[in-house]
Amino acid sequence: MRLGSILALVRLEKAAPPVPDAAGGFAEAWIPLDPPDWRYAIETAGQALERTVGATVEGAASYVLTGKPHPMMTIAARATVVHGDYEGRIFDVRALRLTPDVPPQQELLCTEVIRS
Repeated sequence: MRLGSILALVRLEKAAPPVPDAAGGFAEAWIPLDPPDWRYAIETAGQALERTVGATVEGAASYVLTGKPHPMMTIAARATVVHGDYEGRIFDVRALRLTPDVPPQQELLCTEVIRS
């Protein structure tokens, strides 16, 4: 995907140490990457996957986010869409690579976080 087709903005974060909660357990905590904002283009990584395994249903919605290389990007990051068609959605980064293009682009293979 060409950088000229960048459509939206995400806020990038990484996991912080768990924070104790009032119930005696722990809550997820996230801290922003530096810089926290990243412009990207998005496309599906194929059809949403769903299969039956041992009387259960397992599904995953995978996407490829493409943008300029980010210096702190890792597979421990997540991206929360703050502007664009996918606003409010959260994506966990599963893999990343730099393309051989000039200038290089960074592609992130992400799965959408589904919360009930």
